[in-house]
Amino acid sequence: MLSSPNLGGLLASLTQGEWTPGEVATALAVPLVLYLVKIVVFPTVDPREPPKDYAMPICSLPMLHGYVYVINDPVLISAAMRNRNLSFDPFSLEFASGAMGMTKEHVEIFSRPGNMEEVSRVIHAALSGDNVFRMNVRALKDIAAELSNVPSGNEGLRVPDCATWLRNVIALATMTAMFGKNSPFTADDVPDFWEFDKGVGLLALGIAPTLLAPKSLAARARSQAKLTAYYEAHHDQADDVAAIIRDRAALERRHGIPDRELALIEYSMLFVSTTNTIPTLIWFFIHVFAHKDLAARIRAEVALVATVATDPDTGRRTTASIDLSRLEKACPTLHATYRETLRKYSDVLGNRRVMADTTLRHPVTGREYLLKKGVNVQWAAQVTHGLDDVWGEGNDAFDPDRFVETSAVDEKKRRGAMIPFGGGRNLCPGRNFAQAENLGLVSAVALGFDVEGMEVPGAVNAYMGTAVKRPEWGDVGPPIHLKRRPGWEDVAWEFKC
Repeated sequence: MLSSPNLGGLLASLTQGEWTPGEVATALAVPLVLYLVKIVVFPTVDPREPPKDYAMPICSLPMLHGYVYVINDPVLISAAMRNRNLSFDPFSLEFASGAMGMTKEHVEIFSRPGNMEEVSRVIHAALSGDNVFRMNVRALKDIAAELSNVPSGNEGLRVPDCATWLRNVIALATMTAMFGKNSPFTADDVPDFWEFDKGVGLLALGIAPTLLAPKSLAARARSQAKLTAYYEAHHDQADDVAAIIRDRAALERRHGIPDRELALIEYSMLFVSTTNTIPTLIWFFIHVFAHKDLAARIRAEVALVATVATDPDTGRRTTASIDLSRLEKACPTLHATYRETLRKYSDVLGNRRVMADTTLRHPVTGREYLLKKGVNVQWAAQVTHGLDDVWGEGNDAFDPDRFVETSAVDEKKRRGAMIPFGGGRNLCPGRNFAQAENLGLVSAVALGFDVEGMEVPGAVNAYMGTAVKRPEWGDVGPPIHLKRRPGWEDVAWEFKC
């Protein structure tokens, strides 16, 4: 640790030799600079605050602007997520201001007491019960139509880029489920969603966006222009529009935000509904169909929840309906593979801000830590998803069976350590909709198709501001070949929720 410079002793030593003015200036400046570095890099913390010991359940990490609290213990992370004095709202507004282009007036409206709580109530109500059921039905209808259109015979469907194909299928199904039949987005717009993702973290900084992320900025502008026309035409009030879109727009209008500005806020719905759901699907799809034995296990499970109709004259299968409500119990390998995908590839970074001095108590050890107002709190899924005492040694390997047969104690520990969707008051309200889309598509493909050409690539970090690692192949995936399995050549697909 650096100590304060002893200026008196230094001046005395300088008088005992022949020093040039430049040497004197340097000798005086160096300790002063070191002292300032100490203040900035090693700020003084209250002894009741988390210590500067990275091996601790929670520690104070020095930063250039001060320090942040970093939590490494899943139990303490859960306690932090439940603490009312730790809020995600400031990050939400700061991020949306730069990333989505919200104006200062918009931020001021949502910063008023009670307004963010009102937004949260609207979102959670719109993504629960019958509301999310209707979204599932609509999205899965489009996914079923895509699979039903795969040609029969040996040719099947040759996909030149599996990543683009999966993105288009889910993104368009999601847009229709949310925005209704008048959704302003087509397959031509989907590349703009991913271009935006690449630079969203830089846009969120709010510093010279035209220099740091010009392509992302242009992609956002194109999508927001389409959304503006949608809201100005009041298409959001149609009967087939999801509650999450209709109710958010109604709330914003009540707060005085005009139609022409709604897209500056509601572009966030495109971002949150696709940016992490689809990369997760890509990894999920990769692992299932790169391993034929895993695909076969899942196929056998899905067959138990599929109702198949046959032609009475020929005996050939004509329709197959998969009951998603039965997937979790009847298809443990399918669910385990999805959970392992989330564990392995989630790159989420949890953020909270301390809104008032508060004490965080470790539920197991009882130790208490003082968290001071204004300091940020962070935790990383990569830490909790790779803890040896939770997942065992060698947890870097992708192994769905770790979720298939576990003791009650291990399952409790693993549920606490799995944080791909956040937790507490900020648990992702759209997680069930995303899961229905991903499980629906993969279950149907496993049951009725063979997939050739799939291999597991390496992973690279998520784009800044997003939360799922990326395949190292980049934006363009490998070509794959979907062929209907023998006996499933004439099947039209359906989903039951």
